[in-house]
Parts: sequence; C-alpha cells; structure tokens
Amino acid sequence: MAAIKDVFSWTDDEVELLLRVSLDYKTAKVQENVDWETCRSKYSDIGNAFQVQYPRTPTEEKDFPHDASAITKVQLTANLKQIRIKYRQAVDLGRRSGQGRVVLMFFELCEEVWGGSPATRSLSSCIETGDLEESSSGPSSPPSLEHSPQPESSEPSGSLPAAVVVRHRRDLLQAQLNGHRRDRLKRKLPADHAVQEYLKINKRMVELMEQTSIRNADGMQQMNATIRDGFSLMRDLIHAHPHSSSGGHGHFQEQSSPFMQRRPHPPTPTYTPRTNSDTFSYRQSLFQED
Repeated sequence: MAAIKDVFSWTDDEVELLLRVSLDYKTAKVQENVDWETCRSKYSDIGNAFQVQYPRTPTEEKDFPHDASAITKVQLTANLKQIRIKYRQAVDLGRRSGQGRVVLMFFELCEEVWGGSPATRSLSSCIETGDLEESSSGPSSPPSLEHSPQPESSEPSGSLPAAVVVRHRRDLLQAQLNGHRRDRLKRKLPADHAVQEYLKINKRMVELMEQTSIRNADGMQQMNATIRDGFSLMRDLIHAHPHSSSGGHGHFQEQSSPFMQRRPHPPTPTYTPRTNSDTFSYRQSLFQED
C-alpha cells in the first residue's frame, strides 16, 4: 500500500499549473528584489499557492484528476526539482528533445521560470561576455526598482540587498560559464591534441628540410670551390710548362755544342768484303770429286 501510495502520475495540466505558480512566485520575489531560488521557503510557498489554484471540481477542458490534498509537499518538490534538472540539461545540450516530454512541451515556460538562474538562455548558443552583461544587468532589476517604490528612509537599507542579489547572480553565472568552458575544453581536447601533434610533425619536417637544404648548399659551395681550385692549378701548370721545356733545350744546346767542336764524330768506315781462302766451299769440293 505504501509503494502504491508513493507512485504519483502528474498530468500535463498539473505540470503546467505547477510551472505557472512557480513563475508567479518568481515574479513576486523579483519585485521584492529577492532571488526566489535563494528562499528557503520557496517550495512551501509554491505548494500553498498550488493548493489554492488547483481546481476543486473536474472540468472537461482541463485534466485535474487528483484531489488537491493528495499532492504533498514532497511530491511537488521532487517534481519541480526534476523538471529543473531536465531543463538545465536541455539548455546545456542546446536542444529541447532528449530530456523528457515535460521539457519538450513546456520549454518556453521553463525558460521564463529559470531564465535568470544559472541555466540561462545564452547557454544554448555559446555563452558570450555580452550575454553575461545583459543577463546580469537585464530587465529584472530595473522594473523591480520602478514597480516597488519604497520610502526615502528605506532606500539606504534596500540598496544593499539589491547589490548582494546582483553579485550573487553574477557569481552563479560565472560559475556556470566556467563549467561550460571546462566541458567544451574536455570535448575538444582529443581533436585539439591531434591537431597539435600534426602541427608539431609538420614543423619538424620543415626544420629537417631546411637543414637538408643548408647542408646541400654548403656541399655545393665546397664542391665548386674545389673545382675552381683544380682549374686554377691546371692553368698554372699549363702556363709554366712551355718556359721550362724551352729553357732546358737551349741549355742543352749551349753545353753540347762546345763538346761537339772539341771531339768530332769519327767517320763511318765503308764495308769491304774479304775473301778467306780457308773458308770451306761445298761447290769446290763437288767439282774436285768430279
């Protein structure tokens, strides 16, 4: 019986009534220069207003099947917190779908209820500094000062809570902004890491190519210098060789001519064949035998 009693199914009309009561409560607190989410009695006040506005008799146009007394404060608080969590998740993801039927149907109403809280409208489309400035100094605080005139004697005491509320909202927005930045950095970390590695590799390749080009240029310069020195040496040898050969030949002539004058070359004797009587002749021996 206890488990059956704890199960409570909210209808769409009941959820809409709960959100509208919360919006009215927020509007009333804004007029008092009070942040409604910082009030400790907000769930009790919203529950009392919900009980008052809940229809006592069923109607054909609206779906209110439960008794007003059957909806307890615990059920109302749990449902309102659940809707707020789902709405903030939808805002963080940037889309309405995926967070339940209630958020999909009553997204605009949830936006009006929690629009000034940490889950703001600007979160769905990349928070910017201008959005934070507009949200921190938005239309909520000036109308509250205009529509809630106070006596002149109470202005010094009322200015302090307004500054505290603005500072509190700004701190909440800054905390939410920092959280979103960390989430975005975590999501982009793998891609950024790969890009950084790719850039490092490309930079290293460019450095190696530059070093190779410098070494090749130095090698070409050294080779050109060696070839130039070789050609210079060959040119010097070619220019020096004719002078040395001509000078040596002339010196040889100068030294050899006196020698030839002092000792003339003897004449070559003429060849005269001699007859040797002692030489054996086969022809003579043949004739002698005959």
